[in-house]
Amino acid sequence: MHFPTLLSSIVLMAVACEIASAHKHHDKNTKVVFSCVDSPDEALQYTQAACGRATELEKPSIPSSPPKKFSFVQANQVKNSQTDYNCIGTNMDNNYCCLENAFTFQNHAIEALAKFVNDNCIVIPGN
Repeated sequence: MHFPTLLSSIVLMAVACEIASAHKHHDKNTKVVFSCVDSPDEALQYTQAACGRATELEKPSIPSSPPKKFSFVQANQVKNSQTDYNCIGTNMDNNYCCLENAFTFQNHAIEALAKFVNDNCIVIPGN
């Protein structure tokens, strides 16, 4: 392979990667995966969107064992919406709607015990 051809190939691959990266960032701002809306039950308002995954199992040697601990981050809010979210780029497994102010996110993941999660959050299937 000649040097100019190799250089052209590298430049084309870099441009393709940049376009793919920009598209993913765009999706993060616009793709609706789940919604947290006001519930008819005033006492149970699951309006805080979060992305989470189990980090510890009750019986680590059994993969199907119930979770003991979770890690959560704030969900990405879709532009121009107060109720639509996604977990693109968060490295989390599930979408959650939690009781208002269940978590105080400050740009870092928050650990939570399973009982807290069960009492304060519901898993929302993605679209």
